Amino acid sequence: MTVDAFEEAMGPVFGLELGDMFRYFNKWGYMGGDPSVVFPWDVNVDIEYTPMEEYIKNEDWSSIL
Repeated sequence: MTVDAFEEAMGPVFGLELGDMFRYFNKWGYMGGDPSVVFPWDVNVDIEYTPMEEYIKNEDWSSIL
């Protein structure tokens, strides 16, 4: 899809953001395309992740709902 198609389908803010994101992925790849980038798992750094379900349960959604 083109950026224009995303904008038409999802609006001028979110559509442009998604279109730009996929354009970046196509050009540079998901990880940015720089083979010199070191990730935490490459140097044995333990990172605590929050499961999505836990994050959603702990957020205050009252302003949206």
